[in-house]
Amino acid sequence: MKKRIFALLCAGMMLLSGCGGNGGNGDTASTTDFKGYPMENAPKMTYWLAMNANMSLVASNPGDTEFAKELSKRTGVEIEWIDPGTAGEEDLKNRIASKELPDMVEYGWAGFNGGPKKNIEEGLIIPLNDLIEEHAPNFKKYLEENPEIDKMIKTDDGTYYCFPFIRGDKRLLISTGPVYRRDWAKEAGLEAPKTVADIEEILKAYKEQGVKKPLSLTAGGITSFMGNFSTSDSFYYNGKQKVVYGPTSKNYKFALETLNKWYNEGLLDKNFVSVDDATIKAQVLNDETGMTFTSGGGGLGSWLDTKAATGEAFDMVGFTYTANKEGGKNTYHGLDTNYPGYGSVAITSSCKDPVAAVRFLDYGYSEEGRLLYNFGIEGVSYEVIDGECIFTDLINKNPDGWTQASAMTYYIRSSTAGPFVQDKGYIDQFYGKPNQQDTLDAWIADYDTVAKYRLPNYSMTGDENIEHTELMFDINEYVAAERVKFITGEKSFDEWDAYVKQVNKLGAKRATEIVQAACDRYQAK
Repeated sequence: MKKRIFALLCAGMMLLSGCGGNGGNGDTASTTDFKGYPMENAPKMTYWLAMNANMSLVASNPGDTEFAKELSKRTGVEIEWIDPGTAGEEDLKNRIASKELPDMVEYGWAGFNGGPKKNIEEGLIIPLNDLIEEHAPNFKKYLEENPEIDKMIKTDDGTYYCFPFIRGDKRLLISTGPVYRRDWAKEAGLEAPKTVADIEEILKAYKEQGVKKPLSLTAGGITSFMGNFSTSDSFYYNGKQKVVYGPTSKNYKFALETLNKWYNEGLLDKNFVSVDDATIKAQVLNDETGMTFTSGGGGLGSWLDTKAATGEAFDMVGFTYTANKEGGKNTYHGLDTNYPGYGSVAITSSCKDPVAAVRFLDYGYSEEGRLLYNFGIEGVSYEVIDGECIFTDLINKNPDGWTQASAMTYYIRSSTAGPFVQDKGYIDQFYGKPNQQDTLDAWIADYDTVAKYRLPNYSMTGDENIEHTELMFDINEYVAAERVKFITGEKSFDEWDAYVKQVNKLGAKRATEIVQAACDRYQAK
């Protein structure tokens, strides 16, 4: 294992060190005399972007979308969009190896190849401090007005490395969560669960009503559902900025003990190891399950549409993550931060005109750019009604039969990501059904409490990243396997202490120390 990772990293370092261009200092003179948008004499530039599934249904390349065409028109920059297809990150690595990097790359730079600092040191991407100061007035103004986000998007030594995707409101910080059949619960005289015991009461009621699989989750959904026990399979704060590793915590043990009980009592689908999203969908639509974990849009939203078309009663809605005991509070679940790390654009060292690239990217943080990225073209994809940007039927009831999600990817970027600040007006319309609005309200109801327990957007040094990645590879494999054994009863909870000892033997304590050090540096910025 160690030899394999070391060889891979060494190869990557040798390949990256050969990347040419302006040397990463951003001093190359621009051919563009900037006088506003659209820019005059702007060079043609290349932009690497992996299309998501919804976009690929309506376009063969990102440049085919109305959004891309309008962006070039407004900025004056002709873009050659490069889509890696299914190759994804492998395509990017191949371009690094062949020294054929595009000018700009939209990706998750916070964690790629050892992190942003390492990528700058190895000559893959360029530092942006001076370029932002001199040529990105819109982005600079946004950072000055949002100092906490400013901390999120730079390295520990204060280096800016990308034009980030920022979620501009707390309603945008969570898109998945627990949902339940509210109508069935009401039939049993039960309200939305507030504690783990309440969840169990609802599941038992479902079983008495003849529901085949009261709770159905995928193997991955199990770990997400653990947010109802104030834990996860990752790292989080204990409330006092001390990092905790979830799988060795008391809450995690309580979660596994409870899931094991539900498994034995027939409340949890015993096929959870093999259940996939398609299975969950079928179970939900066939009224075979009453509680699961899903997204508010593509999951819950599509189920509501399907059921509405049949005229069947279907009141599924999200509930707030529960507390472990009466009178308690949930202290941790999958609440994201304003800067999720992905969908952010770095300028590579191969870019011959970084000033023009910065001007192009800065557009997304202007008021005009905000509207284009979030809502598209006025009079086409949205109208302004009573001061609000309201999507037209091109988005909501597309005449070509496109789903709302696919239509959005053709006209806007707010349903995916990119170099801009996402507006909550998007999610309030994407989650346009009353049940979706109720769901989002429920998922963020405990925001003020849970936000204290989530980790910041910390960054590791190159050496830390290498060590942590190596440690967590073996730890994650072991934890995942043991999680299934504890839930199914293959392993007794009498063996819990031995399990924790083995997790720590594999390096969990050291991995936690690394995360703690990175978080401490972030807080000290």
